[in-house]
Amino acid sequence: MCGIAGFHRFGDSYIPKINRFIDELLKGIEPRGRDATGYAFVCDDGECAVQKASLPAKEFVKHSSLVPYDARTVILHTRYATNGHPAFPENNHPTVAGSIM
Repeated sequence: MCGIAGFHRFGDSYIPKINRFIDELLKGIEPRGRDATGYAFVCDDGECAVQKASLPAKEFVKHSSLVPYDARTVILHTRYATNGHPAFPENNHPTVAGSIM
């Protein structure tokens, strides 16, 4: 049982208040898992980043970095740990394997 949400921006218009939107989505899926929270994004220029922590979403959003305004694709995840301790980042999503997110 985990929470997954995300969005893809079509066209050239940016999403107003993108970080508030992300925070609200994460808090909305938090009931699906409170052991860890994370996100990954890809921007127009190809920049990619992942951030995750062993925190419930309501705490994660207080400390997470801002997602750039030109993020094109964002995936969000909250984790309910059933296997692998959430204290180890490699057990939490989003995961990275080489150049693949």
